[in-house]
Amino acid sequence: MNRTRAILASLRLANSVLSTRLSSTPSVSIEVTRFSSSHLSFQPRSPLSTNIHQGLHFSTKPNSLLQLILTNDWSDELEAALDEFNSALTHETVIYVLKKIDKDPKKASSFFNWAREENGFNPNSPVFSFMLRILANKATMKEFWITLREMKELGFYLDEETYYTIHSCFKNDKMATDVVALTHFYRRMVEENAKDSIARKVADVVLRDEWGNEIEKELDDMNIVLSDNLVIRVLKELRNYPRKGMILLQSFGVLLGR
Repeated sequence: MNRTRAILASLRLANSVLSTRLSSTPSVSIEVTRFSSSHLSFQPRSPLSTNIHQGLHFSTKPNSLLQLILTNDWSDELEAALDEFNSALTHETVIYVLKKIDKDPKKASSFFNWAREENGFNPNSPVFSFMLRILANKATMKEFWITLREMKELGFYLDEETYYTIHSCFKNDKMATDVVALTHFYRRMVEENAKDSIARKVADVVLRDEWGNEIEKELDDMNIVLSDNLVIRVLKELRNYPRKGMILLQSFGVLLGR
């Protein structure tokens, strides 16, 4: 009973939000829009500080950036020198550099953080996964867990191959606590990913056609286990289609005996 009340509370809140959006939106398109899921040219703005790398010749290849990182300890002076590269890094360039410094996890982590915070680089799933493999050792466990959580918060998931690779590394290094924590994190992530998949399927059914008996029957045949979490996930998928969301909320309310 308490669970049902919690779900109904979520429905009422969502209904209020959708009603507000509808009142401020003159017309809503019901069309479904589907989204599909060279080397960098560096140009220095000014000469590099001579106390970092005197006489360095700049090229249009990532090797100039790599050479600077390889030949200097990480420091504020090095970051100042790196700031002279005013072009945004590509995913290919970042992986290229990380592969060359993967034996130095601390420096790799510093470079990764600099690229994101100072260069405006936005990592994708392969870059995050590669970075996690580098950080999967006792010396950089703090950085590993921070990066893994950030990856999840940005909507990326740990792929199965990377999970088993890191899991094996932890076992070989006798890091029992981290093995348990990683296993728990991965299993929960898989469960959440499955819930997202169900929410997307429900949204696809709702968006396919005008609401009617056929849509209701198809949703009923899916045998959905309704929860407040699923309601929120479905509404997130339908956030650009508030009228459809309202209709679905009414249907959910009927299912719950509202």
